[in-house]
Amino acid sequence: MFFFGGWEGTRERTGFFGRYSVPTADQRTGDFSAYPGTIYDPATGNPDGAGRQPFAGNRIPLNRQSLITQKMQDRVPLPNLPGTANNLYSEATQPMNRDSYDIKVNWNRTRAHTIWGKYSLMNADVKCKFALGDGGGPGLCAGGGGVSVMRAQLATIGHTWTLAPNLVVDGILGFSRWAMDLVAPDYGKNWGLDYLGIPGTNGPDIRQSGFPIFSFNTYTTMGSADAWNPAFYRDQTYTHTTNLSWTRGAHDFRFGFDLVRHQFNHWQPEIGGGPRGLFTFSGVVTALNGVSSPNQFNSYADFLLGLPQTVQKSLQYDEMNPRQWQFGGYVLDRWQV
Repeated sequence: MFFFGGWEGTRERTGFFGRYSVPTADQRTGDFSAYPGTIYDPATGNPDGAGRQPFAGNRIPLNRQSLITQKMQDRVPLPNLPGTANNLYSEATQPMNRDSYDIKVNWNRTRAHTIWGKYSLMNADVKCKFALGDGGGPGLCAGGGGVSVMRAQLATIGHTWTLAPNLVVDGILGFSRWAMDLVAPDYGKNWGLDYLGIPGTNGPDIRQSGFPIFSFNTYTTMGSADAWNPAFYRDQTYTHTTNLSWTRGAHDFRFGFDLVRHQFNHWQPEIGGGPRGLFTFSGVVTALNGVSSPNQFNSYADFLLGLPQTVQKSLQYDEMNPRQWQFGGYVLDRWQV
């Protein structure tokens, strides 16, 4: 009997940085007097947006502002750079830890029969922070914000059996499994429903937890910005192979059979505004129809009023569970003339 074991570890730390657009201190109070464009009162004029009257001094009164969006903007950091665009510098380190384990055993059961087996395991995790801190936003990393935990396993057992000097059979049984859980930093708490108080954003399923998405013109998205998050994968494959080698005279015959069984188990939002909800603030609510085009300041004014142009939410009640069988066989004759 012979055996082998090994461990390999990787610890990687990668720095990421970026510039993002966040509202200034005066914009957060509803004061747009220092900026170009006019903020119109959506409570005035016609239903189609024509005939609206500007807010006095281009300022939105505090009693007209949404308590919900005030809570959300309090979580977003103030600018640390000048200007109204790309005015926040943010940086973070993305840690990645990976451990791989391998073991293999060979056993010569008899002079004619050898059995072997191996098992490999890989555990890895990657962490990524939100660019806007407690306010969410895109991930400061190579992908979306959150924690990704991966686990890959591979187990195989095989044998080679010499039944006669001219007859050998060998076979392999294999199993592999890949699992991944990817969740955002705000996963596990119904921030949209319980903290912000927006009905319908979260649901009874923990996979719908977290902040909704608040999308603007120019400004960086707030909340849990990745509509495709969270993701849960459980993929596994079973394999079996048998070969028979038979030598007769000048002929070397070989026969074989393969069997593969794939099982995929996925849960991940694929389309729409995500499982927590998406609110889009385009600026048209505080613009004047037919006269002025909305700009970034109209977009944020819409947000302060709590009046999105569109609202979306995608629901996924079923897991994706495709199954597949694969079969194969062959016959080979190597004839030496």
